[in-house]
Amino acid sequence: MEAFPADPVLRYAFELMLAEVLNPNLATQAMTEVLMKQCLILLLRRQLTASDFTSPILAALQDPKLARAVLAILEQPGARYSVDGLAALAGMGRTSFAEAFAAAFGQGPMEFVQRVRLRIASRLLTGTDLPVKVIAATVGYASRSAFSKAFEVEFGTAPSQFRMIGGMDEGEPERIESELPDTKST
Repeated sequence: MEAFPADPVLRYAFELMLAEVLNPNLATQAMTEVLMKQCLILLLRRQLTASDFTSPILAALQDPKLARAVLAILEQPGARYSVDGLAALAGMGRTSFAEAFAAAFGQGPMEFVQRVRLRIASRLLTGTDLPVKVIAATVGYASRSAFSKAFEVEFGTAPSQFRMIGGMDEGEPERIESELPDTKST
């Protein structure tokens, strides 16, 4: 895994995106979407050029149908998703999409959505001062309580406690990172 500050262009794009979210203005949503895409492209470009890098997500993204669904989730983690909707986005039937997704990622599509959301939320909790309620809404939870419950199940601590202690212990990231793509700075 690479440190976020190691790439000044990526850091700058991420900081612009956060500034846009913190101080909404005309066309904030469009600007945020563009900056998030830029961050994602920079991360993917960086990982693809690393000689010793192997990732199940990059292997899965070789399937253009699955790639459309995964990229939608990564680009807009707060959007409303369903297996039917993701399957339609991929141009596949519900059952064949769910089976192909599980085979590629070792988890169902909705579990993947939840884990991506929680991973992004964990980064926002440790990297910003945004209120927990705002982070919950940003990553697609209708209420702070539903978000807090899911977060505690995944990370073993409440979001506010997670923020206070500065994130995960040294051994904890391996469990999460073995199951998800590296969305550290998205």
